[in-house]
Amino acid sequence: MTAVFCRMELAVSHLLHVDRYFQQYGVQFNGRKRADLFGLSPNGWVVAEAKGRSRTMESELRGKLELQKRSVLTVCGAVPWLALGCVASFPIRDGGMELDAFDPEKAEPDALVIPGGADDAMLAYYLPFVTIIDLGASATDVGQQQLVVGDFGPLGVRVGLLRSIYQRVQRGAQERDMAGFSEDIQVVLREAPLAELGLFPDGTRVDTNWPDAVSVQDWSEDF
Repeated sequence: MTAVFCRMELAVSHLLHVDRYFQQYGVQFNGRKRADLFGLSPNGWVVAEAKGRSRTMESELRGKLELQKRSVLTVCGAVPWLALGCVASFPIRDGGMELDAFDPEKAEPDALVIPGGADDAMLAYYLPFVTIIDLGASATDVGQQQLVVGDFGPLGVRVGLLRSIYQRVQRGAQERDMAGFSEDIQVVLREAPLAELGLFPDGTRVDTNWPDAVSVQDWSEDF
């Protein structure tokens, strides 16, 4: 929830989990202290540590967030334009969501250096979508030929991706054709009718069909 909020507000369409990126390229961490997410905005790289609380944010959480968000020194050779710790919480019942954001300037002495470049980050971001779509049953909706869709019928989930991005990711992963990969993706996203196709800003789409599950009353006033 909080990651999605940060993504929308900062115009970062590709927030990638640090663990996912490091696993993709076999990079080792120095300890457990690290931010959750990083992504590229129009102004530069963004580092984010995002949390969600169903009640009031605990007082000591701010210090923990600031410590984690300071844990990245550079991303792909550049100092982050913004390093943000944010918490979405619901301190008042039925009072709406409250967002707290913290952006201290100081960096940790042993801060991480996230290696690689924008092409590597973009491939690591999209490869799981291609993998999960390939695992599902192939499906094409009427008028949706621009998408590649994996259908997981028994689970009530369908995952879709722009076909041009799907094909470019396959080429990048299988043939190691990485020259201009990130820019190719950005061009596709600028030219594609994302809203018309019901897509997120990154060219993906996730549809669910859970009418029975969401109608079950699974909460209690005493909880």
